[in-house]
Amino acid sequence: MALVAVTDVQVLDNPSTYLNPFQFEITFECVQDLSEDLEWKIVYIGSAESEAYDQVLDDILVGPVSAGTKKFVFQAPSPDISKLPDGEMLGVTAVLLTCSYRAQEFIRVGYYVNNELPGEENAAANAASADAANAAANAALAAAAAAASSSTAAASSSSSTPHVVAAVSGDTPTAVATDNDDDDDMDEDEEAVVEGIEVDNAPIAKRTGPVDPALVVRNILAAKPRVTRFQIRWD
Repeated sequence: MALVAVTDVQVLDNPSTYLNPFQFEITFECVQDLSEDLEWKIVYIGSAESEAYDQVLDDILVGPVSAGTKKFVFQAPSPDISKLPDGEMLGVTAVLLTCSYRAQEFIRVGYYVNNELPGEENAAANAASADAANAAANAALAAAAAAASSSTAAASSSSSTPHVVAAVSGDTPTAVATDNDDDDDMDEDEEAVVEGIEVDNAPIAKRTGPVDPALVVRNILAAKPRVTRFQIRWD
């Protein structure tokens, strides 16, 4: 039996500008006191072509964790633009929220992220390769889930060292929200529907100049995240 159940994740400050930090309000239920901290990560998928472009935006330890319902806000900086492949700042990608216990990842929540320049004058730049971007985001989430399920411990390990110990609020156990088809809870292995991206067959003019990240709008498609859970040894 899992000792920790993530019951809700709210995406804060969304939509936002590209340079603003990611913010997730996380609620989870713990059925008993944990002897070790929980490790949380926010990972940005820089490119579906290679995991080498994945960026761990932040990596924190949350604890000590006692039995009950807990809530905290996890904030992470925006991706390092210099580490992104050329031409892949705009379009659809994904961000992953993961949690591990004793170096074992037990949940992964994936969100599609749409980065675009506002205004009709930028329609061509936003629409360029939108189909390919959609496919890339789907492939990134699927590949991440497959890699994690094939080797949970390997998926949760990282060369970065957690540098923050976050306090959690609330010590009174409450009922865990149940999932159903009509709510926005953490439904397992459901994929988000990427909306608001339309592509026609007209030729798309390629953008010739650099993109100013301060002008880019980031929209996390938070209505239906893709949630993958893994069985681990808790004791």
